[in-house]
Amino acid sequence: MAFKRVPYVAQVQESECGLCAIAMVMGYHGDRLSVKTLTKHAEVGRDGISLGRMKQLLHHYGYEVKLYEATAAMLEKIIDQPLILFWDNSHYVVLEKISKGTFTIIDPNIGRMKVGEAEFKERFSNIVLWSAPPEDRQKIKENDSYLRVYRDFFTKHKKVMLMLLCISVLSYGVMLITPNLMKFFTDHYENIKTITTSENFLLILAAILLYILIFVLKSFAVVKFSALMDKSIYKKVLHKLLSVPYSFFLTRNSSDLMYRLGLLKTNREFLVETVLKGIIDFGMVVTINVIMLTINPVLFWYTLAISMLMGILLVYIRKNILKNHRLEIVEGTKLQSLEYESLSAMFTIKASNQESFMRGLLHEQYDKALELYKKRTFTNDLYATVISIFNTFGPVCLFIVILFVLDGSISIGSAIFGYTLLGIYFSSLGNIFTAFNVYGTLKNNLERISDILEHPSVDNSEPKIKLSSVESIEFENVSFKYPGQQEFVLRDINFTIHKGEKVAFVGKTGSGKSTIIGLLLGLYQPTSGKIYMNGIDSQDVNLENFQELMGFVPQEPFIFNKSIRNNILMNQDFSQEEVERVAKIAQIHEEIMQMPMQYETVVSESGQNISGGQKQRIILARSLINDPEAIILDEATSSVDNVTERSISSYFSNHHKTQIVIAHRLSTIVNSDMIYLIENGTIVDQGTHDELVMSSAVYHNYNQEGVEQYT
Repeated sequence: MAFKRVPYVAQVQESECGLCAIAMVMGYHGDRLSVKTLTKHAEVGRDGISLGRMKQLLHHYGYEVKLYEATAAMLEKIIDQPLILFWDNSHYVVLEKISKGTFTIIDPNIGRMKVGEAEFKERFSNIVLWSAPPEDRQKIKENDSYLRVYRDFFTKHKKVMLMLLCISVLSYGVMLITPNLMKFFTDHYENIKTITTSENFLLILAAILLYILIFVLKSFAVVKFSALMDKSIYKKVLHKLLSVPYSFFLTRNSSDLMYRLGLLKTNREFLVETVLKGIIDFGMVVTINVIMLTINPVLFWYTLAISMLMGILLVYIRKNILKNHRLEIVEGTKLQSLEYESLSAMFTIKASNQESFMRGLLHEQYDKALELYKKRTFTNDLYATVISIFNTFGPVCLFIVILFVLDGSISIGSAIFGYTLLGIYFSSLGNIFTAFNVYGTLKNNLERISDILEHPSVDNSEPKIKLSSVESIEFENVSFKYPGQQEFVLRDINFTIHKGEKVAFVGKTGSGKSTIIGLLLGLYQPTSGKIYMNGIDSQDVNLENFQELMGFVPQEPFIFNKSIRNNILMNQDFSQEEVERVAKIAQIHEEIMQMPMQYETVVSESGQNISGGQKQRIILARSLINDPEAIILDEATSSVDNVTERSISSYFSNHHKTQIVIAHRLSTIVNSDMIYLIENGTIVDQGTHDELVMSSAVYHNYNQEGVEQYT
């Protein structure tokens, strides 16, 4: 059966291949929907999306859907249109067609590829999703949004853009001076001999000076425009990245996000140096074709024919360039992620003698990335070689046409003029195809950046209630599951924390304690149930204001590569006396004063030049600098001695601070007003330490075995 092509939709995160496959199949049927729109109806989590959920999503848009278990041989019987296949037992692809034992696959990760029967049988996981839209329907059209960030910038800075375009046009006009001078000197050779050498020299010198002036102006305009664009768009993307809800980061790799920020600089160069140049070159190509037509129609048809031949070759090579570029991005991101993780965990790697293991992993991933770099570089070089061949030999062939076809019907000056023009022509034509090629790469990059820009920010538009204090926090039947997950992490959680109380949560690793902290801080929203702050629904409370009233010391505190003073202040305006006050509360002041640079001591990356206890107490001082109403301590004193821990705890109690504690040491929780015992996402018991020891067999066992085993 004859098929039209399936539109390719690239995935920008590993877990969204299923949504990309749906977008491609819907695109084949004329429904243009972005993956971002699809996520509004079926948000994917870290594990992706199930076939059952994909079926529900297609049903939502009115599609008829069938799931099959099939072998490779059976697919020809049901492939009346593209099929979504389960691939490699962990991935989704679209099967476009089967022809003579060759399977055309569109992989959201790398694009269109042809797979032989043996490889197909090895990778096909024998599950197929067939779907078809209703006949009587209105097609869905959604405008592409990946160019919006640059379109908005160009609209806002029209004058600068217009100036750059005008100067670029002038620069290309100056390039036509040389062939015109050659034509003039050749056609008027006899008359020119009567002009003095100095006059000829002055004419050429004037042309050179004009050339230099225009190109200096162009360089200045390009630099100004590039800097303006880079600053504007980088700030916009960074602002958006820090405005999205925390759930955004749960399904995205940090190294991949860093890679996307780096793409902004690449895109700037692509747009200014290549795409903009290609637009101007298009005008140059049209101009030269018109000039060729006026000289002689034969030259025009020659130029047009050889341009078409060049275009066919370059378009064919372009497909491989885009495919190799996509593959290189995927493997390059994996390498960068592995490098980042290795450097971050260097202490553990060294301490556990895992250097050889990590070296092997890095070498393996590097070899994959390097192989794709070689392929991409080869196709790029082949692309450049084709342009160079036409640029070199195109004018020569034109000269042959002039000599043997036109046979002297045009002047020598016009022949030299055409020869020189054609050199400029093929260079400009190559730039156009390069711009077209780069546009495909630019689109790949922008899809990754628009994933950030199109994600909904935390909604601060509606006026919400600001709290002056934290009198109580109440969880009412709160259940929670992470984005795209089916299983609940927390189920029917109920508790109330009052001002000045010390409340502890105890449970095994993975029981849901950290998720409760995320909900307390407003990083997550309950899947069901309500959270009340001072009796007010958390949805109606100003989140930023509430977080300012809360202090938080995480289990793995992050120290910046800055001075101890700056690590405590975090760019806030407090006096040195206030910095020292909170350092004394955190029991770190004396140790800081013993350091040679005292509070100006620079902490190395990740705090590797200070102890774990010092790091925790610096973070504790940071959390106290705003004098919070309540503080959340997630294993916050696990690396300090008992005396220091008691001193810190006494400060909170004496100043009537609410303490929410997750700890593994009995001494940390034994004096709590309330202890909640968490197992498998539910509260299985609660009470004071003495009450739980007497009434709870589970807690009694915890107490006997040591609470530290259950965090």
